[in-house]
Amino acid sequence: MPRRASAGLWDPSPLAVVGLAAALSVLALGASTWGRSKERAARSVYVFLHFAWNLLYTIVILDSKDLCARMGMSAADSGRMVGMSYLGMAIGAIGMWLLLRQRPELWRRASRLILASGTCCQLLTSGVYTYVVTASAGGAGD
Repeated sequence: MPRRASAGLWDPSPLAVVGLAAALSVLALGASTWGRSKERAARSVYVFLHFAWNLLYTIVILDSKDLCARMGMSAADSGRMVGMSYLGMAIGAIGMWLLLRQRPELWRRASRLILASGTCCQLLTSGVYTYVVTASAGGAGD
């Protein structure tokens, strides 16, 4: 399979695809919750976030061994990468749990801010991961 010519270290096309997919997902979520009951909207948001969380975890599993091999790391490092990815998600969930334990009314007053912050963190880390994968793949055949 022929490889696409690399535009150097920065190739925005994978980041654009991730960004477009995220934007379309958020728009679809907004359309599905508009005008619904609060309970149904909350359920839709939870299902979306759960799907995104599991998708982000699964993406790391699919290419961690190849990525680590290209970077000169071992198979054990690949497993460590997968574990660290899930650990990062768990730290965020625990942090949110602790925050809500201290301020239980926060989910009522700042739910949009909480969801937007979490989504931005996921998009940022997904973008960084996509950049690292793209940068390491650019040097794989050299």
